[in-house]
Amino acid sequence: MAEKSKKIIYVCDDDKNISELIKMYLENDGFEAETFATAEKLLSAVRKKEPNLITLDIMLPGIDGLAVCSKIRETSNAYIIIASAKSDKEDKLAGLYLGADDYVEKPYDIDILLAKIKGVF
Repeated sequence: MAEKSKKIIYVCDDDKNISELIKMYLENDGFEAETFATAEKLLSAVRKKEPNLITLDIMLPGIDGLAVCSKIRETSNAYIIIASAKSDKEDKLAGLYLGADDYVEKPYDIDILLAKIKGVF
């Protein structure tokens, strides 16, 4: 019987500490995780290998996360969770209307984020 392939998760956040923490937790739960500090690097990676899920910050250097979400949606069906300190109703609605599947506010409990990710699969 073939081994079930690992789910690939991309974490895009300009805060390296947050990215690395999420990556560590994901890998401990059996996921394959990669981190990206900029939208450009994330978009390049998505073009090369589509992940199963993306966690995406809105406030990124250069292209913001909302524009990235919209761009990813043009070619990918990867599940997108926006994880952002922007907590206004308008920001949440914008993210969801641009193609995000879920939205969590920072600061969030890592266990809640992991539960949401596990729930997708």
